[in-house]
Amino acid sequence: AVAERCCVLLAADLGLRIDYALPSAAKTPNPTTKVGLEFTETMKGYVWEGGRGPVPVPEAAGDVAATADAEPAAEPATSTSSSNGPATTGSRNPIQFTLTVRADDLDAMLNTPEHKAHMHGTVMCPAIDSEPLSVVNGEFQLFVEVPSPPNTRHMVYSMAMYAKDGRAHFLYGFKVVKDHPNPLRIWHDTSTLYVTVHEGECESSLIFYED
Repeated sequence: AVAERCCVLLAADLGLRIDYALPSAAKTPNPTTKVGLEFTETMKGYVWEGGRGPVPVPEAAGDVAATADAEPAAEPATSTSSSNGPATTGSRNPIQFTLTVRADDLDAMLNTPEHKAHMHGTVMCPAIDSEPLSVVNGEFQLFVEVPSPPNTRHMVYSMAMYAKDGRAHFLYGFKVVKDHPNPLRIWHDTSTLYVTVHEGECESSLIFYED
């Protein structure tokens, strides 16, 4: 403070003026840092080959079912074939996946239903292949709005799955998240996934579920 005062007096003696109105802000603002999110999820359950299947079967790590209908099929499921050979009519096939979801922008993920997070991992489904299937460019959407029923949103999983020999299958799945009065119901909603499995890298040639 003494040195500064001396400088002021010296400047005044020399007829100079010290300008204290220096800009305190940087010429280029610092870029806003986006907060991301990454989590890994394991789910297991069953898919039914053929027509409509029964209601989801609870599993410890979550449900993976092949129907969005709450009623069993009125008729036996139609027999279809998978890449590993003929399937048993209406057979129940185990399926399990471990997926890592990564969103680079958490705010966009929470507030923009169209936002798609990246997803990769592995899928085990012996009816397709005895070895794990790789997922490298999957997409995850959080709380997608649906026209009906009211106060309901979907958590959407879309992913191509690749076997070691290059064969591809496509899985589309969704979780039905409702606006329950009881917040504990959110656990059931977020641990039950309804899926369809197709041959190829997109939604074509349905092999496990047909509505």
